[in-house]
Amino acid sequence: KTAGYEVRDKDYYSSPEYVKVDLEAFAKQLGEGKTPLDLSTKNITKLEITCSNGEKKVKGTTYLLNVGVALGMAKDTKEANSKTAEILKRLFKISGYEVRDKEYYSNPKHVRSDMEALAEQLGEGKTPLDLSTSNIEKFEITCSNGEKKVRGQTYLLNAGVALGMAKDTREASSQWADILKTLLKIAGYEVRDKEYYSNPEHVKADLEAFAEQLGEGKTPLDLNTSNISNLAIICSNGERVKGGIYLSNAGVALGMAKDSIEASSKRVEILNRLREIAGVT
Repeated sequence: KTAGYEVRDKDYYSSPEYVKVDLEAFAKQLGEGKTPLDLSTKNITKLEITCSNGEKKVKGTTYLLNVGVALGMAKDTKEANSKTAEILKRLFKISGYEVRDKEYYSNPKHVRSDMEALAEQLGEGKTPLDLSTSNIEKFEITCSNGEKKVRGQTYLLNAGVALGMAKDTREASSQWADILKTLLKIAGYEVRDKEYYSNPEHVKADLEAFAEQLGEGKTPLDLNTSNISNLAIICSNGERVKGGIYLSNAGVALGMAKDSIEASSKRVEILNRLREIAGVT
């Protein structure tokens, strides 16, 4: 420092300008159009750059380990080696890039925009409420933070871990439905869960919508498990749903069945329960 050389110390790594330039240099080696958000602890290790201070041939691994120690995230490089994911995330934040962490996934504006981007790929007129764990996984979007080509499956798994719903992506993969439901709620969409099906106003409106399709003057009392199955309505939450699915979802949500298979054998009881909730018995 006395001689005029800039050392990669705490001051250096705390500088948004220096860190951003360095991360962009690493990202450039990944290919055209790549940004620092495309960097991972896996791909950065093989890359080499000339840092902002003119230091040449600095490997990605070395860079991360040095950061960890310089910023006090680790007492030595050995400890830093077990924290490379946290270190990289810290660098993103220092350089001004928004990471998809708990804060990101708790932001209704971000999540809603991402959910709408995923739903757009389902076709015209589709909304986030049309997304399911089976159709979302193959879609790719550019997230609200500018991160490109994020697959729906990856998005859900990351959300599960970030929101504390799972300790890792492996555990998150068994909770896709719950994670998607949570994201929809964060985005401001009303999910058809226990709370929804326990709401007399919602259920009555939905049953009346089904009955209306049976003909003039028909009421929810004219519905049965046979005629409701092929009817489709726009639910109180704005979601388009078929009668058969509506009943199965209600059965599971209300704890009358453990899954849709069991619910399909209890549709008479489920329909009667819904009439009771709606007050139309």
